[in-house]
Order: sequence, then structure tokens, then C-alpha cells
Amino acid sequence: MSNLKFLSWFAKRLRGLCGRRRFADGSSIRFVVREWCEYREPDGRRMRVQICYGAKKGDSVLKRDGVCRWLPPHDREAVPLEKQEEVIGKFVEYFGALGEPCRVDSASSGRLDNTVGDSGMEPEGERISCLRADSYSVRFQVAATTDQISNAVLVYRADEYSFDVEPLPCGGFTSALINDVSLELDRDGRVISIWGLCPYSRWKIADLSPPHAEFGNVFAVSDTPLRPGVSVRVNESGYWPVLVDPSSGWVRMGSEVKAEREAASNSSVKIIPGVIVEITRDGEFFALWLKPEKLPNLR
Repeated sequence: MSNLKFLSWFAKRLRGLCGRRRFADGSSIRFVVREWCEYREPDGRRMRVQICYGAKKGDSVLKRDGVCRWLPPHDREAVPLEKQEEVIGKFVEYFGALGEPCRVDSASSGRLDNTVGDSGMEPEGERISCLRADSYSVRFQVAATTDQISNAVLVYRADEYSFDVEPLPCGGFTSALINDVSLELDRDGRVISIWGLCPYSRWKIADLSPPHAEFGNVFAVSDTPLRPGVSVRVNESGYWPVLVDPSSGWVRMGSEVKAEREAASNSSVKIIPGVIVEITRDGEFFALWLKPEKLPNLR
């Protein structure tokens, strides 16, 4: 996010935080973190919607496929199309009241749909992010760094089911998505931060041993130019499992663990304290290792 976009976003968020929008039916909308807004129903059902901000007034875009799933513990319940339309209408009204018109983009993101079975529940194994993302392929490159080691801190906000980095970095341009977690990229494609939804109720306990990693840089490389506000999907084939080791404090999301001799050829880089990116020798993203300051209560 450029400085201009950041200031625009920050002003909007301040207005949202100071004035949660409540509707006649008891539902509400408020800003929560970065580019995320939270919609809440009177019965406690909640969903997070990402807003892509443009540099000009009226460039804010809400993606229609961003209202397709409730947060835990209701995340396996379907969101009917009628409800999606209702929520979108409330977001348009909310931004209109702030003096910042929000456009609705109905374009398909080319990902798995929010498929619902006969039971009205989302089938296990078919979950995928509702966030908008381009589907063109992207590779990653590792490079050494001479920069001073970042003083950023990785945190997990249990009440928001999300990871974030403090303080907020500068220079964000777009992002690469793993499930609903964003690898924030600058204009050169360098990964500068990690943030986004990752509900701990979905995590599976496992014994984890992160790879050895030194501080360095990781760059996303694509034949198609990166576009501001439009993420690139990393795990196009489906939702990657998230594992957690309570004893070590590490969380891992990535492709299935390969044989040790194959994984040994991967490159692992620590981009900030508590964040390790693991890349295959072919430049494919293999795993994201996260160790926040404190894990949520996993009981």
C-alpha cells in the first residue's frame, strides 16, 4: 500500500472505529484490521470482508465472493445468496455514509466455489479462500540481504482469528495469498509482511520442526505484472492444512510434507522474526512457518 493509499485507508479506518455502523435489524459493520471489515449479525454470526482500496475516491472495491463464509464456529454453514446480497447492500450503505463510495465487483475469481452439500454444510477438504485473487502462476526467488534485521513482531489475535505484524510495514503494493493469509509484497515483489485470517479452530496439532533459516529476502516473480490491490493465489489447487505445535509455538501451513530427501533441497529464509518462508528448488512455494509471540488457547 503506497503512502497515499495508507493515509486514505487509515482515515477510513479511524472513522469506522469511531462510529460502528448499526442497522435496524441489529446487525453491524466495523473496521478491524488492515483492509478488513467485520460484519456481525445479532445472533453472533460474523464474516470478514476484504476491501481493496484504490488511490482515487470511489476506487474502493468489495468483491462479491468475499461474503461467502461465516467465521468460526459457524464456518461450516452455508451463506445463502439472499444473505450475501443483503450483506453487500449494507456494505454499500456503510461506505456511502462515510462519503467513500464502494463499488461491487461481481467477477468470478476462478477458484473453488463455496460448495455446500445436502446437509447445508461445507464439505471437508473443499474449503478455499473467499478472497479475490488472480490465478496466473507465480514463482519465488530467494536473495541475501544486507538490511538491518527487522524489529517487527508477529502476533496472533485470537479474537480476530488472524495473524498480523507490528508495527505496520511501509511500502505494501499487493499480496500473494495462502488460504486467507496474505504475504504482503512491495512494488518489487519482495515479501515484507504477513497478515490475514487463519482460524485456530481449524488447526491440527502435530510435532513440528521448522527448517534452519537465516535472514534474507523472498521475491514473488511472475510473467504478468503484479497489480495493486489484486492478490495472487499461491495454493490454487485447494486449501492447505494448518498444523500447530503447542510445545514449540510453531504453526505451519503448506503443501503436504515431502520425503526428507526432497525437502532437504528446499531453500528456507527468515524474512522477519518468527516468519520462515520455504521454497522448492523450482521456485514453488512449499510452506509458511509462523511463530507468533503467543499462541491462542487451543483447548
